[in-house]
Amino acid sequence: MDELNKHNKNLSEITLFSELNDEQLSDIAAICKLKNYFKNDILFKEGDFYLGFFILLKGSVKVFKITSKGSETVVHIIKPTTAFADIPLFDGTDYPINAQCLEDCLVVFIPKDKFLKLIINNPTISLKCYQDLQKD
Repeated sequence: MDELNKHNKNLSEITLFSELNDEQLSDIAAICKLKNYFKNDILFKEGDFYLGFFILLKGSVKVFKITSKGSETVVHIIKPTTAFADIPLFDGTDYPINAQCLEDCLVVFIPKDKFLKLIINNPTISLKCYQDLQKD
């Protein structure tokens, strides 16, 4: 979590984790990876094998689909402190959409396997995260 605090962000400020106590936040921070991306970098493409989800700390990310005719349809613009690409975490599918940085970005990546292991071993984290999702 110290690495996250260097960037003036705290996991407790992220809606998904706002109800977790310090020990639970430390457990989450232990599996997080901070990653820098440049403008136009692709985070994932539709159909890519699902590796985990992201929390944007800095920058903006475009989430989009490519139509059968090859045109781009923007579904959402992700802003800081937003978690995204979390739906396949529980349904076992690949990434259903594309994500591209609109500017240089700093993201937290949370690997699927490590996160699932954490919430299986500590179901209270799962319940508190679910409660936070209901607030949105």
